[in-house]
Amino acid sequence: MTLTTRTGEVAEWDYLSHVHYADPFNDVRLDIIISNDKQTWKVPAFWRGKERWSVRFSAPEPGLYSVRSLCSDKENTSLHNIIHTLHIEPSETGTHKALTISSDKNILQYDNGDPFLWLGDTWWMGLSDRLHYPEEFHVLSQDRREKGFNVILLVAGLYPDMDAFDARAANQSGFVWEEGFTRINPAFFDEADARIFHLVSEGFIPCIVGAWGYYLLKMGKEKMCRHWEYLIARWGAYPVVWCAAGEAAMPYYLSETPEQDKAKQIKGWTEIVRFIRERDPFRRPVTIHPTEVGRDQITQPELLDFELLQAGHNGYKSIFWGAKLLHQAIQRTPKMPVVMGEINYEGIIHDTGAEMQRFAFWSSLLGGAVGFTYGANGIWQVNTPKIPFGSSPHGGCWGNTPWQEAMKLPGSRQIGLAKALLETLPWEQMQPRPDWITPSGSHAERETPYIAGIGELLRIVYFYGPVYPWSRRYTLLALEAHIAYEAYFWDPRTAQRYPLGMVTATAEGAWDIPPLPTFEDWVLVLQARFAEASAAPLPKRGRFTRMIPLFIRQLLKRLLHRS
Repeated sequence: MTLTTRTGEVAEWDYLSHVHYADPFNDVRLDIIISNDKQTWKVPAFWRGKERWSVRFSAPEPGLYSVRSLCSDKENTSLHNIIHTLHIEPSETGTHKALTISSDKNILQYDNGDPFLWLGDTWWMGLSDRLHYPEEFHVLSQDRREKGFNVILLVAGLYPDMDAFDARAANQSGFVWEEGFTRINPAFFDEADARIFHLVSEGFIPCIVGAWGYYLLKMGKEKMCRHWEYLIARWGAYPVVWCAAGEAAMPYYLSETPEQDKAKQIKGWTEIVRFIRERDPFRRPVTIHPTEVGRDQITQPELLDFELLQAGHNGYKSIFWGAKLLHQAIQRTPKMPVVMGEINYEGIIHDTGAEMQRFAFWSSLLGGAVGFTYGANGIWQVNTPKIPFGSSPHGGCWGNTPWQEAMKLPGSRQIGLAKALLETLPWEQMQPRPDWITPSGSHAERETPYIAGIGELLRIVYFYGPVYPWSRRYTLLALEAHIAYEAYFWDPRTAQRYPLGMVTATAEGAWDIPPLPTFEDWVLVLQARFAEASAAPLPKRGRFTRMIPLFIRQLLKRLLHRS
């Protein structure tokens, strides 16, 4: 038998057992060995219900692939040693681009080498029936796509802020596991599939959070591994990112032994992360959502591909705490990209409105992060007008704003505008440079300014402000006196530009920043322009241009202008 599909498409086929099993999920394991002339994949098949198993595979290139099944019950000839061929043709419509980590461990990138600026949205309970599919799910995803989000974070059925088998965790087909964690519920995933497929088709990267951290002690390591094996089998062929756990080191809310539980969870999630890496044949990037710092949630941080941070939901305090965590994270080893994973959900508690979203985004991206994760109170728990989420196990309630209202909070649009601005610039080459402005503050204390840039190419400054001209003025330092810069203020509320014209530094490399347009937060951008080619754009981003030394790029620009 030969199956035919194209590169960039997920091939799926079934295996039907002629043998009846009383408990198929626990009694049978099925793997599929897939090979071409360069590589071999061991792909787990997933139990689909009754006597049916399915496998999903995404081929990296055209050609013929051999396929052979390996069943734990070798006497079952309808499942074991079934051989066929997979014929992969070239794609005519392009491919779903998956994420990888750059070779220098600095950024996230697509598998074609293009840099990826992570802008995530937090839908922890988006696979439950609290967000109905397709109407409500489509409305929210369309809003996020139009605003520029490219990552959606969802928990795979084992949600936070509830105990196991809480009614709020179900979708129309029940819970993700049968009660008592006896076996997985395939029907839950049949419904979840449609949501994941929709996100992928809309260009999002789903970040799949396997479970909230405390479920590890409720289920045990063996069943958590089976849970993760099932997620890999279901969704690993798609361009997803794995997040091993949410708040991995946080004990259950009502635990009577929190310190002991924390230690067990850190040890246990280390083993689960190792299992994910060993079991996933597609090598999707792996991270973990932390109580504060991702690498501190496990004992072997080298198992992570990139790091998430959580700075809490305490307004200004969280901004400064996040800046400190970020400053420390980008200096630690092993080196890995760092993403702000949770901070000041918009509308949660106090001091978390749109201006705080802008502050959090710009302090993160100019502080060395390669991405930012937004959240809106009301969306993460999917409040509805008639059925708000209600209380967590500790008895407190985070708020009752319906998701339809939370979707329209202005911060989500404004950080989307910020991402769009950065994507017109070689943001992936920027480095935090607080030494390039005076006066400046420490990474953990300053309210203004934050600055990053690229020598001889770019400066970006974020002023939270207000900056009063009668009490404080700022000066850029270390500007190259031989280079002219086009400068403009950029309004982080509207994306409107206020041109400042061409500026050049003094012989000492200084330039006094003029007063901000209003007593609000602003972004200042300086882009290098050569005096004899002031209209020449910055080099386009991409894998090729990042490999060209700076002085050669400048020489090419001069020669092209003269020609």
